[in-house]
Amino acid sequence: MAEVTSCPTCGNATGCRPRRREHRSARNAGRRCPGSVEAADATVEGVVATGVPVLVDLWAPWCGPCRLVTPIFEDIPVERPGRLKVVKVNVDESPQIAPRLVVQGIPTLFMLNHGQPPDRQIGALPAPALTQWLDAHASDAT
Repeated sequence: MAEVTSCPTCGNATGCRPRRREHRSARNAGRRCPGSVEAADATVEGVVATGVPVLVDLWAPWCGPCRLVTPIFEDIPVERPGRLKVVKVNVDESPQIAPRLVVQGIPTLFMLNHGQPPDRQIGALPAPALTQWLDAHASDAT
């Protein structure tokens, strides 16, 4: 039986089969790894603490551009398994984060990369432009 560790993509303590992207505990057996996690005001600090670069997406359900880029964010962890974590923060449900980070518009992305100052991208990007931005700002994400 394989050793169970934390999934590097979603942070689930039960572990993940990298190729099949399925969790391997009795509680989560066969479930697909979500690839991204959601965070709130009280949990964001713990969720972004990881050994891989973290892409933080500040969004809201009513935001049209936010909804347009959601499928792109779902594909990122699948394309870069274990090398990049995606954290989604709904600014309506977590109202303290946007003012603390001086966010004036959504979607806003932050790349947190091993203690370096965060890089910021404001507005929706098409998939090729987002990939280029990720490659330029996350040394371990490629």
